[in-house]
Amino acid sequence: SPNPFNARVRLRLTTRDSRTWHGIIANAAGQVVRHWDVRSEHGSVDWNWDGLNDSGRPVSSGVYLASASDGRDRVWARVSLVR
Repeated sequence: SPNPFNARVRLRLTTRDSRTWHGIIANAAGQVVRHWDVRSEHGSVDWNWDGLNDSGRPVSSGVYLASASDGRDRVWARVSLVR
């Protein structure tokens, strides 16, 4: 049977107003592997993580913590990256 493969993770932020979100992706050891910024308008915005670190190199499969903050609110999610 085929092995699962998913080298992208989609994160969705939903807000009631316009905000700029600053986010990170951290590995299980707590090391930040990726930083990102996204602007949301009223409603929701998606940010797709391509499985690369800030240097453009692929990270290994595993569980990561995605965290985003706009200075008022913070959201986080545990995400799995499977290669």
